[in-house]
Amino acid sequence: MLHFTVWQPRTRAMILAVSISAAVLLVGCSSDDSSNTVAEVAQVDTNEIVIDDFRFTPATTTVKVGVAVTWTNQQGVAHTTTASDGTWDSGSIGTDASFSNTFDEAGEFSYFCAIHPSMTGTITVEG
Repeated sequence: MLHFTVWQPRTRAMILAVSISAAVLLVGCSSDDSSNTVAEVAQVDTNEIVIDDFRFTPATTTVKVGVAVTWTNQQGVAHTTTASDGTWDSGSIGTDASFSNTFDEAGEFSYFCAIHPSMTGTITVEG
């Protein structure tokens, strides 16, 4: 079963701030591998996709089963995130708005923007 949530910009900003703080704390507490940086830790654990410049960034994302992926539109025009197999459709996501989808099954899920079909991406969900 898929779960959809539309996040308001203020809620999204608060969640992002907490996530970045957690990443900074994790890096500061790690003594096993001093080569980790905040950017590396955030990239490994990211489930955030930015919509801007008529593309999804990152275009390919890997998450674990049960994790929510959030798309945030930072462009001045509306976009969607629509599963190629029809399992989810965000509807129109306006500027500075977000849409989240929780992936409860493993697999590879391709998606696109229904308004701009050349915009595509893939979510890989690992068990």
